[in-house]
Amino acid sequence: MKHIYTKDFLIQKLQQRAKELGRTPTTKDMYKPYPSSKRYYQQYNSWDEAVIDAGLELNNRYGHLKNKRNSGEIYSKEKMIEALINKSKELNRIPSCSDTMRPCVKTYINKFSSWNKALFEAGLIKESEINSYRGYHPTSGKKIKGNRKR
Repeated sequence: MKHIYTKDFLIQKLQQRAKELGRTPTTKDMYKPYPSSKRYYQQYNSWDEAVIDAGLELNNRYGHLKNKRNSGEIYSKEKMIEALINKSKELNRIPSCSDTMRPCVKTYINKFSSWNKALFEAGLIKESEINSYRGYHPTSGKKIKGNRKR
């Protein structure tokens, strides 16, 4: 017999799991005794929609869900700048587009219109470098500069 879960029950279990983990659960975190992610998809259009309904921070690779209910403002510019500065301190250099980070590079580009503008807003590069700065070479670690045409 198939058990139908209510949205209220699913949200309660999602919040309970988040409290245990200390973070927003992913679909892989939902296993017995919790309802599987399949149960959430039966009630919601997406996992992100269930996460938002539960009042939790999204945990997807873009850091936001673009729909009418959520306009993509999960990460404020201030939080993103803070994360970029922290990543810079962790790496002991300016982060490049190839570095793994959260929010991801695409989120920075969407929010600031370019990676370099995000670096500038964080105070990691000069205004004069916005159109020319390309980051660091992944193996040598040397700064790469060049002119880009836009």
